[in-house]
Amino acid sequence: MGHKDASSTEVYTKIFALDVGAQYGVRFSMAPADAMALVRRSS
Repeated sequence: MGHKDASSTEVYTKIFALDVGAQYGVRFSMAPADAMALVRRSS
């Protein structure tokens, strides 16, 4: 993806996976605010 830091690529990959999952009707049981907190903490 052309990112200098591999961790930034990892964050984009996680968000992409969530986006694709939503397109296919994948449902998540975690509250959106909790999920965002986890994504922000992992970066």
